[in-house]
Amino acid sequence: METLRLRIEFEDRVGIVFDVSQVVSPKNINIISLQVLPNQMYLETELCLRKKPGAVARA
Repeated sequence: METLRLRIEFEDRVGIVFDVSQVVSPKNINIISLQVLPNQMYLETELCLRKKPGAVARA
C-alpha cells in the first residue's frame, strides 16, 4: 500500500492532534506515524480501503 507523508504547520495549542485526527478519519485515511514538533507535525498516512459495515461486495 502506498503511503504519503504530510507536513502541517500550525500555532501550537491543546487539542491540535485531536482536530487533525477528526479531519483525517472520515476520509478513510490511516495515520501510520505522527511526529509533532514546535508549530508543525508530520503525518505518514495511507488510504484505508476497508468496507463499511453492512456493505455488500459486488463481483
